[in-house]
Amino acid sequence: MDSDGDGVFDEYDTAGVMDPTVSSAEARLGDEREITSSLDLGIDSGSEISLTTEVDEETTIRSGAVITSSILNIGDDSKGGNAVVSGEARVQELAIKGSSELVLESGGIVSAQELVRVETGATLELKGALTAPALTGDFSINDGGEASIDRVTGNITMGQGKATLNVVIGDVAISTGSVLISEELTGDFTVANGGEATIERLTGSVTMGEGTANIKTIIGNLDVGSGATIITEELTGDFTIADNGQATVDNITGNVTMGEGTATFKKIVGAVNVSEGATFKSDDVEG
Repeated sequence: MDSDGDGVFDEYDTAGVMDPTVSSAEARLGDEREITSSLDLGIDSGSEISLTTEVDEETTIRSGAVITSSILNIGDDSKGGNAVVSGEARVQELAIKGSSELVLESGGIVSAQELVRVETGATLELKGALTAPALTGDFSINDGGEASIDRVTGNITMGQGKATLNVVIGDVAISTGSVLISEELTGDFTVANGGEATIERLTGSVTMGEGTANIKTIIGNLDVGSGATIITEELTGDFTIADNGQATVDNITGNVTMGEGTATFKKIVGAVNVSEGATFKSDDVEG
């Protein structure tokens, strides 16, 4: 640990896990405010590292430091943790516990082989790059952060950044400078302030503000607002458009209500109500 008492976990600390003659399956770095040297306990060793802090303090993993362990906990069962990662963490599982917080800074990297777990009340903010096969819990992406995750169970808020997610079960909101790519999303989806999305299948309501979306299949209602552009092949649900929004919908089973805006359909099975000022076109209407 911090054997020289300077509050920095670095190459000058020769006791505990920094001592190459000592083998430890568990490291509790509760007194460390800075980690500047790499710590390798082995990713397949069953090892566990816990970072804990006082409420008004944080632990920073500096750029160039690589933490390798089977499990990395931010906080533990008795105490919270606030961590900032500018370096790299290589783990099987990352757990952010209780009301703990992890900020992955720009240039920081977290690679989890199995799972990232964000407990209820905890915070995960991505400004760097995170990869994992699965993530449970809520998180946010900002300032150019990137996430590549096979399955997410939780809500996502995106500012500027990119997320490539195979399956999402949870609500997603994207805004300025954000790009979302997903195969399947089950939850409500909101676009605002220039967000961009490509989704194969979405089950839930879609609210489009300013931004663009290409969603192949939507099962749920679609509300298109000012500055929005959306393309979809199949919509099962009601469609509403206002202001200067634009929509291209091949087939819809549901009612269409147009205040203003432009919408083009191939086939509508449902009632249609188009107000003056709206631009409407459909090849076939059954209502």
